Amino acid sequence: MQNQIVKTLLLFGALVLAGCMEMQNPYSDGLNRLTVSAVYPSDHADATRAGVAVTVESVSGGSAYSLLTDASGTASTTLPNGIYRISISDRTGSDIFNGTLDKVVISGQDMAVSLSLKYSKAGTLVIKELYCGGCSKAPEEGTYQSDQYVILHNNDSQVLYLDGLCLGTLSPYNSTGSNPWLDGGELPDFLPIIQAIWQVGGTGTSFPLNPGEDAVICLLMILSIGFISGFLVADNSMITAYNNSFEDYNIEDGHFETQKEMNRAQRKAVSALGIEIHDLYYVDEPLHNDSTMRLFASRTEVNRVCLMKGRMPETAGEIAIDRMYADNNGLSIGDTLESDLHRWTITGLVALSDYSTLFSDNSDSMFDSIKFGVAVISPEEFESC
Repeated sequence: MQNQIVKTLLLFGALVLAGCMEMQNPYSDGLNRLTVSAVYPSDHADATRAGVAVTVESVSGGSAYSLLTDASGTASTTLPNGIYRISISDRTGSDIFNGTLDKVVISGQDMAVSLSLKYSKAGTLVIKELYCGGCSKAPEEGTYQSDQYVILHNNDSQVLYLDGLCLGTLSPYNSTGSNPWLDGGELPDFLPIIQAIWQVGGTGTSFPLNPGEDAVICLLMILSIGFISGFLVADNSMITAYNNSFEDYNIEDGHFETQKEMNRAQRKAVSALGIEIHDLYYVDEPLHNDSTMRLFASRTEVNRVCLMKGRMPETAGEIAIDRMYADNNGLSIGDTLESDLHRWTITGLVALSDYSTLFSDNSDSMFDSIKFGVAVISPEEFESC
């Protein structure tokens, strides 16, 4: 009985061994050899080396295969039928080579492909994507116009810090506008900033960007912040300039008018109160352009004049007029102004420190810088008015 069992076991073992020797890979009929050759740029052909990572991804199945090149820059493997994406990424020092092939179809036969690599230099922050708006609102009508953004990419192997980074809008900022900076079809050595400059704050290490990471900058948010900040800065600047003007131009602390010229006794009584009096006479002169010009003699002591362009009047027939009035009436230095009695040549554009706005009367609720202006003429000519 034992002898029979041993023979049966031996016979079964022989059958199993024979079966194993005849069994084949059940997937061998569906496998094909893929050979990938990395092609480096012609000016970096010596960069070809062994050990470069090659990734093969199945588009439909989601599986991925990692390969390494040999010394000739070639890698191979066997794959089932399918559609694949092949990518190569190689870095030596600061030199980076990348390439991708999409929709590589393997179906029933071996395949050899060559993948051309693009060269880039590491150590810089690059603009990965720039989106200026206009994306469709589907299923609604129209397009979005306030969703602009810029994506920055760290193309280095080290951490980069965005602190202090500046972004600006170049001229021309309209993609459909002509470029006035082209010289014979060539761009100059500089690119002018035309609209805005934004700077990332921080202390130097406040905004790190790790290797391979992206930073998305929302332009609408920046524009809004810049717009509001601009108002605040301008408001503060104007207040500072206004306050400083009292000292720079010795602006009056107040003024009053009298029906008759004050006599000596009245002046002495006012002076005894610690008040210094200066005469600021003026003449309102109707002009032929249907506006009124308030004329003052050139001032040297109180409410001094700010000369913005040109020169002050020196002789009769010369006049320096308010800059805002000049702009609103299309006047410039060298033009003439006429009244029934006088004719002046404009020698300068000025701002009178006591006329920050062109109110002809303190009781006015609005000012009209087209129909009313202020100006200075020489003291000699003023005496004759």
